[in-house]
Order: sequence, then structure tokens, then C-alpha cells
Amino acid sequence: MDYRKIGFWQLLALSILLTFVAQFIHEAGHCAVYQLLGTKPVWSVNSLAQIWDDTPLHPENWSIFTTPNGKSGWIRMSSAPSQTEHVFGLLAGPLASLFGIILGLALVRFRKETSIKQIGVVLVLTISLPMVQYYLRSPWRHTGDEYFVAAYLDIPKYIIDLPFGFLFLMGFILTLQWLGSWKTKLKWLGITVLGSTPVGLFIIYINGWVISQINQENRFFQPLLGFALPVFIFNVVVLALVGIWSKYGSTQDYKAV
Repeated sequence: MDYRKIGFWQLLALSILLTFVAQFIHEAGHCAVYQLLGTKPVWSVNSLAQIWDDTPLHPENWSIFTTPNGKSGWIRMSSAPSQTEHVFGLLAGPLASLFGIILGLALVRFRKETSIKQIGVVLVLTISLPMVQYYLRSPWRHTGDEYFVAAYLDIPKYIIDLPFGFLFLMGFILTLQWLGSWKTKLKWLGITVLGSTPVGLFIIYINGWVISQINQENRFFQPLLGFALPVFIFNVVVLALVGIWSKYGSTQDYKAV
């Protein structure tokens, strides 16, 4: 079966699931490094738990942190990382996203199962498309992982942005090439964007609420492997659903796009 033939609702559902996975891969990269550094981070949905314009309710559980541009706030770590540690932690997110691109490309290129190839394509699209847009905004962006890394290393930001942006763009282009005709490309892109956009907006909205629960020391939001418990459980469920798709997705009878 041609993996490029997939029903509208199936592709939409897969795009929604893998947008969550793409975000989790990025944040897990950050979180894992800070965990290894012994800072005991507590991660929300798309960021480390942090408070910038107020004092936490229990400041003894937080660390004061000052950004390279002089802004001070609080981060949920047992101790603030050094500049060198922070560079490694910040770079881990984009590198993890690149790993996600490589994984997706490998699934499309080397696996034979239709459902696995579909997962690979959508994973690459849900990671690469927003990342390419992110790096295109680089000249006007004065925050983010790369901005802080460049400030810590005292180098121009484009030295970091250009290689990352190029690699994400190459993954995006290669995947589009594999999709074949422009009609197929546009349908996959359109449905993927349709599924991922509301997820992105939801993640932005819910992230602040999760941080507020962490700040209130809600016992149901204690960390598990660095992530607030509901965030960890939710991502496990999403990954399980993707696993179910990988096994049964291509067996469904549906009208292909």
C-alpha cells in the first residue's frame, strides 16, 4: 500500500498526536541534560517552570536566575546552572528536535510498513515546519535557546541559527520530495498544519496553567523524571496511541486523500 494515500481524518489525527510528540522530544532533550547535571528541573508542557514578574509562593523550592540580557526571575531547579551547564542544556532542545527529524526520515526510508512511514513523514513535518519558521524569524528574535547560547558564548547568533535552520530545512525539503506530486505535497502539508496549529495554541495556553499548579505545590504536579506528573502521564498516553497507530493504522479501511 502506498503510504502517501491516507484518509483526511487519519492524517489529521496523526498530525495532532505527533505535534505533541514533537514538542515532547524537544523538551525532553532540555530536561534530560539538566537532570544529568543534577539541577532537578521541573518541566511544564513546553518550558521549564519559571516565574519572571513575581515571587514564587515557596521560593525555597526555586532558584533565582538572571538571563544574559539582565532580566531576573525564578526557575524551578534545585540550583541555577552555570553558564557552561546552561549552554549544554539550551542546545539539547534543538539537538533533540534534529534527532526527531533523523528518526522520522529513517522511518520513511528504511521501514516497509505503511503506518510507520506515515508516522515518519508527519513527525518530520510537525518538527521541521515550525522550526524553519522559527529560524526565519531569527533577525527579529531576541529570546530563545539560541539567543541565550550565543550570548553566553559571546558569538553572533547567526552562527548557531544558520546551521540549525539549514538542517531543519533540508529535512523538510527531503520529506516533501518523497511525497511525490505537488497535489499530494499540498494535501499533506495542509492537513498537517490544520492539525498542528490548534495543538500549538493549546500547548501555549496550558503551559502557564501547569506552571501555576507547580507554583502552588499541587501534589498532583510533583515531578516524575523531570516533568510535572500530568505532563509526563499525558505524553506517555500520546506515545502509546502512536504505538497503536503504528500497529493498526494501515489496516483501517478509509478513503484515501
